[in-house]
Amino acid sequence: MQLPVWNAVYQVRDFSRYVNRVGAKTRAGDCLTVQKIDKATWQIDGAKDGVVVEYEVFADESGPYGAQANANHAFLNLAEILMYPVGGRLVETRVRFTGTPPGWKFASALTAVSDEFEAADYDQLVDSPVEAGTFQESDFDEGGGHYRCGSGR
Repeated sequence: MQLPVWNAVYQVRDFSRYVNRVGAKTRAGDCLTVQKIDKATWQIDGAKDGVVVEYEVFADESGPYGAQANANHAFLNLAEILMYPVGGRLVETRVRFTGTPPGWKFASALTAVSDEFEAADYDQLVDSPVEAGTFQESDFDEGGGHYRCGSGR
């Protein structure tokens, strides 16, 4: 598994510094060995038949190139928090957010399918930040375009 070292701006970033631990299990729940092999890559032994990867990420960096989650809202720069399988960036990807506070909703350029967001590949996924919380939304059309805007509570 890997975290990118790029995002939105043409500079090298160190997203892995926010990862606190990485663990992996088989689909049956058996623990697998995880080894960090470089600054942004983790090797998981025994993952050929599928794997469930769990990790903790510190997310308290505000701004358009950061990720922040607190009791009031979450702004998620997905490149900073979502790993991808090495060699798997071109695979259709779905993401589901669970355990969010009651009443929270999500805003993103991603396509919503039921309780998941989908993207054609990892690059589309991480080029689509996500805002979550209890914000107000409105839509309008102007100059041939459709716009959606929101404001916090």
